[in-house]
Amino acid sequence: MWVLCDINAAYVSFCQLFNPQYDFDKTPLGVLSSNQGNVVARNQAIKDLGIKMGEPAFKVKQLVAAHGGHLWGSNFTLFGDLSNRFHTELEYFLFDTMRYSVDECFGRIDINYTKDIKEYAHIIQRTLKRNLGIGCGLGISQTMTLAKLGSHCAKKKEWKEHTKGVVVLDSQYKIDWALKHTPVEDIWGVGSRTTKKLNKFGIYTGYDLKNADISWIKKTFTVVLARTVEELRGKSAVELKDVNDSRDRICVSQSMGKPVIELTELSEAVTAHATKAAFKLRRFKSYTSAITIFIHTDSFRQAEPQYHKSQSIKLPYPTADTST
Repeated sequence: MWVLCDINAAYVSFCQLFNPQYDFDKTPLGVLSSNQGNVVARNQAIKDLGIKMGEPAFKVKQLVAAHGGHLWGSNFTLFGDLSNRFHTELEYFLFDTMRYSVDECFGRIDINYTKDIKEYAHIIQRTLKRNLGIGCGLGISQTMTLAKLGSHCAKKKEWKEHTKGVVVLDSQYKIDWALKHTPVEDIWGVGSRTTKKLNKFGIYTGYDLKNADISWIKKTFTVVLARTVEELRGKSAVELKDVNDSRDRICVSQSMGKPVIELTELSEAVTAHATKAAFKLRRFKSYTSAITIFIHTDSFRQAEPQYHKSQSIKLPYPTADTST
């Protein structure tokens, strides 16, 4: 059985660990981008205020403060350290673990040696809470996509009191029930454009997608979506790269948070981004032979002139050296 363990509002959880005066479950809490420009992480209480992901900080600061909440700046060194501890803890409980992201980890359990799967998941929950101080949701099922579905259901606000953060989809009845109550846009791998197209053909829920004709899906959409359908039917069809595996592209991109009018300030930002990118290259034991730099104005300020420009540069030889 596949397991997906997902930290509850990871960046917020990490910051709240060192600020226990705030109640994670009741106080609106969020984390801003590295330049303090936008909200990049939210707990449920701040979501309930209607604050969306990526919301400009200047628009929501007063609202958050009025409800006794708080917005923290990012601390990616801290986030990376706690993420590594999270994944390391899970490697004790699961095999074939894959670090899917900072706050999500796939792994497997052997049902032949696990008498009570749900209780085992709660043991994982309690261990992470005791050792790291963080809460998480777990979804368990026969494929990765169904495990992701289980995790989604486990963390859903209206079901959380019943699920206690753990959902085991181990029967066709449970799988179909979850799919019928899950909009197709919440199925892992289904994007917003695909959702609109699926809706035009009368496919609105995960259950509708599961029962769609695979040949038609391949012809009308993509092979990738066809694999998702197979996964929803209980057949493993997704190959997932570990987050620590090398990749073809690396991107470091952050908003400045305020208007920039000095070339030196822009140059310093580009230098900092290039330094981070080179660090990631060395971490993956990779090299690059080209760099693309792009800048653009604040798209939220539509009344002001907009500017978008990019420049690609070929390097004389593949490198991961920061100074180059």
